[in-house]
Amino acid sequence: MVISNNMAGLCNRIKSLLSAMRIAEFNKDLEVKVDWPLTPAIGECYFTDLFDNKNMVIRRPDYPSDTIIYNSWRFTILSNDPILPNFFQGGVRYNNNIKFNGFSYNNNGRNIDFEFNRIPEEIRQSYLTQIKKLKIKNSIIQQVNNFAKKFNDNTVSVQIRSWNDDPIKQKLFNIDDFYNLMDSMENNNFFVTADTSEIIEKIKERYGDKIITRENYQETMGHRERGQKQGVIDAMIDLLLLSKNKTLIGTYVSTFSEMSWWFSDCKQKTYIL
Repeated sequence: MVISNNMAGLCNRIKSLLSAMRIAEFNKDLEVKVDWPLTPAIGECYFTDLFDNKNMVIRRPDYPSDTIIYNSWRFTILSNDPILPNFFQGGVRYNNNIKFNGFSYNNNGRNIDFEFNRIPEEIRQSYLTQIKKLKIKNSIIQQVNNFAKKFNDNTVSVQIRSWNDDPIKQKLFNIDDFYNLMDSMENNNFFVTADTSEIIEKIKERYGDKIITRENYQETMGHRERGQKQGVIDAMIDLLLLSKNKTLIGTYVSTFSEMSWWFSDCKQKTYIL
């Protein structure tokens, strides 16, 4: 048995679970479980509020003695993966060479997190196979599909993480980077998510009716109580909506932007700012 038990936020938990699934497949182990503790990062949202995968949830007292436990936010890299030491370069950034130096490295830099199109196709396909095994709740899929009807071929997804809760990463963020790129896309409209409603208001003021947002962004962005189940469900809906468009403007070292690209089947053109 392989168990994922990451205790961080939504996308970190998804990455950990996909890694556990990949480890199990590599070991020819048919049993994968997820321990989904209700920490402040996920609030009162259970695994079963997001996914319909059956018989996957386990709690620590029930772990078998021979269990493999995976709790990292990083995608696992297997021994036979074509990733050389020091492959990880701190993540891809568009038109910016300043990188975050606070990463916890493992496997001698044999990591693929935030590396997007640098990731070998073989590994991409392996993780996409695991993603397809996730059974997202039909109620979530329906909301995503209904809202996505507002998009067209010119819609660009924008995910802005200002890191207002992380002073170190906040130094890597500059809203002007988003303005400059969006200004250059004169023929596009934008579906925007952010970590504060104040940023959404600034974006709407600047770009007017070119901006598409979910109507409840005042409640779900920044002012969302993570302790409320609906807040995390809304985050899952936002994540999947971001993945629906051909182009993504995302935030550097945000696993939310990263997982949008993965849920697009790694097809999105990305600008990571």
